[in-house]
Amino acid sequence: STNIHDVTERKAAEEALRESRQLLLDVTDNSLNLMYIVDTEGRFLLANRRLSRLFGLPEEQIVGRTRLAFLPPEVADSHRANDLQIIRDRLPRVFEESNLEADGPHTYQTAKYPLFRKDGTIYAVGGMSTDITERKQAEAHRDLRSAVLQILNEQEGPEDSIRRVLGVLKNRTGFEAVGIRLQAGDDFPYFHQEGFPEDFLATENSLAEC
Repeated sequence: STNIHDVTERKAAEEALRESRQLLLDVTDNSLNLMYIVDTEGRFLLANRRLSRLFGLPEEQIVGRTRLAFLPPEVADSHRANDLQIIRDRLPRVFEESNLEADGPHTYQTAKYPLFRKDGTIYAVGGMSTDITERKQAEAHRDLRSAVLQILNEQEGPEDSIRRVLGVLKNRTGFEAVGIRLQAGDDFPYFHQEGFPEDFLATENSLAEC
């Protein structure tokens, strides 16, 4: 009878665990954010539907694996470093995290928080990531526009202003090279450029047909 009682209690506990997990999934799967839980070794314990779509795999193929199975090493290591900070400090914190996706780089605002056992030890880190890529791009464009307008409004000659604007464009956009062409007779040679190699300029400076 004792054994039957123990088995009944164990089955009831397992059923309660399944129900609580299903409830958690029901909540997280309806979120527009990425939501997940990783253990202290970085293995996924839970991944919501949005994260599953991002990785292109069902949750059961994500759970038990680390980010290294789905993300470039430098991205996975950066996210893992933030997990470790949460574990070390034992406090929630918001991070700005980057990710490389099929359509290019994305930026997320990620809230991470420790999950504790009854004895006070941490067994996992929870995370909720909101895609702020469009907002970051809009901020960058606004800052770039302000910097260019400030240069153009200063009392400098047009040549110096153009050089400074090109420098700002190169630094803010991350382009390897930028340049501007001005008309000179029937041609449009580079008036100023930054980053183009000499051999390129030797053959491409002129737009006039030879």
